[in-house]
Amino acid sequence: MELPIDINIERSPSPAVMQRALKVLCPELAQELTSKITPLSSEKSLIETVYASIISKYTDLDRTDTCILFTAVVYRIYAPAVFLGEGFCKLPIGIRDEAARVSGFISPEMINYFLEMAKVYVTRPYFEARVKDLIEEAGLNYQDLNITHDFK
Repeated sequence: MELPIDINIERSPSPAVMQRALKVLCPELAQELTSKITPLSSEKSLIETVYASIISKYTDLDRTDTCILFTAVVYRIYAPAVFLGEGFCKLPIGIRDEAARVSGFISPEMINYFLEMAKVYVTRPYFEARVKDLIEEAGLNYQDLNITHDFK
């Protein structure tokens, strides 16, 4: 698909500019992407629920894998766009601090550290199945991030 606009490769447009351009050029795709990257919840209380579920349900995981799974679920609930690429999204204010508190991280920046690993792990079907299971167990509707738009 050739875009009818000139994009300067030297300086990438911001995600906001890209989103506006996409709405004009391909409204159907823009709508599909928006539905997939909309946070599933804004309730902080789900963080404790998710962590408790991981600890009780997945006893086979070591501390590192537990943190990676927890981080993946937190981001899928509160900032799913982060899995689409760099610079797309951050956790809403207060969510990272609450996740760090609940999980016992030394600092909130540990969430960012585990996010990089979670981005790789979610490409594995068994890991993504655990993410889906935990999201649904928290009473939310899991949203697959695969894009199905037909580029004609």
